[in-house]
Amino acid sequence: MIKKEYGFTLVELMVVIVILAVLTGVAVVSYLNLSPRTKESRTELEMRNISTALSTYSADNNVYPLTTGYPDEVESGGYMANFSR
Repeated sequence: MIKKEYGFTLVELMVVIVILAVLTGVAVVSYLNLSPRTKESRTELEMRNISTALSTYSADNNVYPLTTGYPDEVESGGYMANFSR
């Protein structure tokens, strides 16, 4: 009489655990590398937006805003939104 055994062997379970550990390691490293790049990309985008706002302000007023009134003049003129407050 042949008896069929159902289930997994210890070797099969260990292989699955090793594969899951490797995939988890790759995912963690990818996530840790992604966070600084995301912050860098956002900073670059904000700098481009500021540049565009200043260029538009300059085109409309034929002068760049003074450093003493820079953020308020550009924000109150509708050239740039105030996100810091």
